[in-house]
Amino acid sequence: MFRSIRRLYELARADPVDPELRGWSWDRLPLKPRAYLNLGVSEIASKYCETRRDIWLRRKIGARAEPTEPILTGKLIHDAISLALKEAAKQLINNTEPYTAYQILSEK
Repeated sequence: MFRSIRRLYELARADPVDPELRGWSWDRLPLKPRAYLNLGVSEIASKYCETRRDIWLRRKIGARAEPTEPILTGKLIHDAISLALKEAAKQLINNTEPYTAYQILSEK
Protein backbone atom coordinates (compact mmCIF):
# COMPACT_ATOMS: atom_id res chain seq x y z
CA MET A 1 0.00 0.00 0.00
CA PHE A 2 2.79 2.40 0.87
CA ARG A 3 4.43 1.70 -2.50
CA SER A 4 1.22 2.73 -4.24
CA ILE A 5 1.07 5.95 -2.24
CA ARG A 6 4.73 6.61 -2.97
CA ARG A 7 4.14 6.04 -6.72
CA LEU A 8 1.15 8.36 -6.64
CA TYR A 9 3.24 11.01 -4.89
CA GLU A 10 5.99 10.64 -7.51
CA LEU A 11 3.46 10.99 -10.33
CA ALA A 12 2.01 14.12 -8.75
CA ARG A 13 5.48 15.65 -8.39
CA ALA A 14 6.32 14.82 -12.02
CA ASP A 15 3.24 16.69 -13.31
CA PRO A 16 2.66 19.66 -10.97
CA VAL A 17 -0.42 21.86 -11.02
CA ASP A 18 0.00 25.06 -13.00
CA PRO A 19 0.39 27.98 -10.55
CA GLU A 20 -2.35 29.83 -12.46
CA LEU A 21 -4.83 27.14 -11.38
CA ARG A 22 -3.96 27.31 -7.70
CA GLY A 23 -5.91 29.32 -5.16
CA TRP A 24 -9.46 29.56 -3.88
CA SER A 25 -11.26 29.98 -7.20
CA TRP A 26 -12.42 26.36 -7.24
CA ASP A 27 -16.03 27.43 -7.82
CA ARG A 28 -15.22 29.08 -11.17
CA LEU A 29 -13.97 27.65 -14.42
CA PRO A 30 -11.68 25.87 -15.16
CA LEU A 31 -11.75 24.28 -11.70
CA LYS A 32 -15.51 24.23 -11.15
CA PRO A 33 -16.35 20.97 -9.31
CA ARG A 34 -17.95 18.17 -11.30
CA ALA A 35 -20.82 18.16 -8.82
CA TYR A 36 -22.22 21.13 -10.75
CA LEU A 37 -22.89 18.87 -13.74
CA ASN A 38 -25.81 17.27 -11.86
CA LEU A 39 -25.05 13.84 -13.29
CA GLY A 40 -26.46 10.77 -11.60
CA VAL A 41 -24.28 7.91 -10.41
CA SER A 42 -25.67 5.57 -13.06
CA GLU A 43 -24.87 8.10 -15.80
CA ILE A 44 -21.24 8.20 -14.71
CA ALA A 45 -20.78 4.54 -13.82
CA SER A 46 -22.71 2.72 -16.54
CA LYS A 47 -21.43 2.17 -20.04
CA TYR A 48 -24.82 2.03 -21.79
CA CYS A 49 -23.23 3.87 -24.71
CA GLU A 50 -19.44 3.86 -25.06
CA THR A 51 -19.41 7.45 -26.39
CA ARG A 52 -21.84 8.70 -23.67
CA ARG A 53 -24.08 10.20 -26.37
CA ASP A 54 -27.08 8.68 -24.62
CA ILE A 55 -26.55 11.07 -21.69
CA TRP A 56 -26.42 14.09 -23.98
CA LEU A 57 -29.52 12.97 -25.89
CA ARG A 58 -31.46 12.34 -22.68
CA ARG A 59 -30.37 15.57 -20.99
CA LYS A 60 -30.54 17.99 -23.93
CA ILE A 61 -33.21 16.56 -26.24
CA GLY A 62 -35.20 14.34 -23.89
CA ALA A 63 -34.73 11.26 -26.08
CA ARG A 64 -34.85 7.87 -24.38
CA ALA A 65 -32.99 4.81 -25.65
CA GLU A 66 -34.62 1.42 -25.85
CA PRO A 67 -33.63 -0.53 -22.72
CA THR A 68 -31.28 -3.41 -23.40
CA GLU A 69 -31.65 -6.88 -21.88
CA PRO A 70 -29.02 -6.22 -19.16
CA ILE A 71 -30.84 -3.00 -18.21
CA LEU A 72 -34.18 -4.82 -17.99
CA THR A 73 -32.60 -7.64 -15.96
CA GLY A 74 -31.02 -5.12 -13.60
CA LYS A 75 -34.34 -3.33 -13.16
CA LEU A 76 -36.08 -6.62 -12.39
CA ILE A 77 -33.44 -7.54 -9.78
CA HIS A 78 -33.56 -4.04 -8.28
CA ASP A 79 -37.36 -4.15 -8.01
CA ALA A 80 -37.32 -7.63 -6.44
CA ILE A 81 -34.76 -6.66 -3.80
CA SER A 82 -36.56 -3.39 -3.10
CA LEU A 83 -39.88 -5.18 -2.60
CA ALA A 84 -38.29 -7.80 -0.33
CA LEU A 85 -36.64 -5.14 1.83
CA LYS A 86 -39.87 -3.14 2.12
CA GLU A 87 -41.83 -6.24 3.17
CA ALA A 88 -39.16 -7.21 5.72
CA ALA A 89 -39.15 -3.67 7.12
CA LYS A 90 -42.95 -3.78 7.51
CA GLN A 91 -42.72 -7.00 9.49
CA LEU A 92 -39.96 -5.72 11.75
CA ILE A 93 -41.68 -2.36 12.32
CA ASN A 94 -44.76 -4.28 13.47
CA ASN A 95 -42.54 -5.93 16.12
CA THR A 96 -42.77 -9.33 14.48
CA GLU A 97 -40.09 -11.69 15.72
CA PRO A 98 -37.37 -12.05 13.07
CA TYR A 99 -37.89 -15.79 12.57
CA THR A 100 -41.67 -15.35 12.32
CA ALA A 101 -41.13 -12.51 9.83
CA TYR A 102 -38.86 -14.83 7.83
CA GLN A 103 -41.56 -17.51 7.75
CA ILE A 104 -44.23 -15.01 6.68
CA LEU A 105 -42.04 -13.63 3.92
CA SER A 106 -41.04 -17.11 2.75
CA GLU A 107 -44.69 -17.93 2.11
CA LYS A 108 -45.18 -14.92 -0.19
